[in-house]
Amino acid sequence: AFSIDGGRSYRRTNGNLRDYRIVGEPKLGMSLAICANRVWAATGYHSPSDKAGDSDVFLSSRTIGGGGAQALITSTAASRKVRDLSIACAGSKYIAVAWLNHNGNKATAQVMIRSNDTLGETPSFKKIYNLGLAEFKSGIDVAATSNSVAVAFVRDGNLQLKRFDVDAAANAVDAHPRATVAWKDVKYPRLGARSKRLVVAYTDSGKVRVKMSRDQGATFSKAKTIVST
Repeated sequence: AFSIDGGRSYRRTNGNLRDYRIVGEPKLGMSLAICANRVWAATGYHSPSDKAGDSDVFLSSRTIGGGGAQALITSTAASRKVRDLSIACAGSKYIAVAWLNHNGNKATAQVMIRSNDTLGETPSFKKIYNLGLAEFKSGIDVAATSNSVAVAFVRDGNLQLKRFDVDAAANAVDAHPRATVAWKDVKYPRLGARSKRLVVAYTDSGKVRVKMSRDQGATFSKAKTIVST
């Protein structure tokens, strides 16, 4: 069990259950994933050096045995706001962290793909991708398999999907062109991935719809409404 707290941390042992507090701002969101026996948490964080209202992406990790580390992903030197963080494991070697980033008068979707080396050490692979303009309050989500990463977000009311191929053996990541997979009044996308299957769920004018793919998001079925009101 994890909870967000502004800078304090503690550990309590209760049988096999341990509670940890993680640096972050509760209203900005939090996402968790367990990759290769390590718990990763992405949070939005307001550091003492940030201007009022500014926030950055903060990444924490902790082994199941208890050793922990943490690091800022974005720089506090820039004026930005972040929200709706999402994290997923891409196999046993990589993690993907996505967020919405507001800087100046422009909001964009961002994703970092990183080898899951210990925080504080130089990772064998790390890159932040700017996925283009996004609606800041419409949600973002990331899902991954051992050889793929997919990010869903909203731009001008339309659902955007950005896909990446991950090759752990070659330590390489290749990006596909961004695609629009749903149109008009879309918000709050959620992704799920397993093997070559990818499902995206989203709201559309108040209805909840899903689309399914059998080729890691290259093509999708027609939308199916699962909640009509």
